[in-house]
Amino acid sequence: MKIALLSAHFLCALLLLTACGAKQQPLIKTELVERPTLAYAELPSDLTEELPAPAPPPRNCMLPGGRPAVCALDGLVHELAWITLLSRANADRATSARLSAAAGRKSGDDAP
Repeated sequence: MKIALLSAHFLCALLLLTACGAKQQPLIKTELVERPTLAYAELPSDLTEELPAPAPPPRNCMLPGGRPAVCALDGLVHELAWITLLSRANADRATSARLSAAAGRKSGDDAP
């Protein structure tokens, strides 16, 4: 009985020693998977602030019935103020488009 017990211990030790020396495959195989994600560029504050509307023109002229009206020159100045505001808004949109395109190139154009 002692010989059988001794041989069992010897066999267990032998199995442990042979298992330690063998190279085993890892249980989990890891690999890098690239996945494009949608990212947003932070916009400068001058592109996000509200654009104030031009003030309405004053009614400095009088109609023949005595009612106040906007003078033609004041109306033209007011229209020019709106055109200036529109060109600023369009310039802001163009800058936003450039930032968006640059952010798309950095984060991957394949993003859904």
